[in-house]
Amino acid sequence: IELRSTLSTKYNESGDDFRANVLEDVYVGRNMVVPRGTEIRGEISYLKRPGRIRGRAQMNLRFDELRLPDGRYMPIEAKVVELEPRSAEKVRTKGDEGTIIAPGSRGADATRVGKSSGIGALIGVLGGGKSGAAVGAGAGAVAGLASILLTRGRDAVLESGTEMTIELMQDIEIPERP
Repeated sequence: IELRSTLSTKYNESGDDFRANVLEDVYVGRNMVVPRGTEIRGEISYLKRPGRIRGRAQMNLRFDELRLPDGRYMPIEAKVVELEPRSAEKVRTKGDEGTIIAPGSRGADATRVGKSSGIGALIGVLGGGKSGAAVGAGAGAVAGLASILLTRGRDAVLESGTEMTIELMQDIEIPERP
């Protein structure tokens, strides 16, 4: 399926609706049962913002309804099992729940502390030589660490157009055409 709107742990809340479209005809045997373009409606069933020190952003999507192009609709229950491999965010699914988890920021955090430490050392060298460099490096590291403690980790973001694979968790019965 393809998501029709952007979903984010930063801007959305649990209960927000979303829409997606089926990208390929779905067959059972030789019979096409769900045509390409069928709309899927759902909502965000769980959302957790990233923590300041620990905890990654998480989002669960609940798929509620298929709306066929001819107007027929039916309830469904499905979960995300895979996201497109070229997703800009390295968001992945977790276990059987289909939870979408944002990547961690550990590497970026270490880089931030290292940069601020280096800048502090440079300022310290200019102001007080070798001993100033040590003091400046320590002060820079503290400043970098403080900035990490004051900011959240990376949010989980699914851009409009993100492709994903979903799996039905129960059989569905498609009503006869009117």
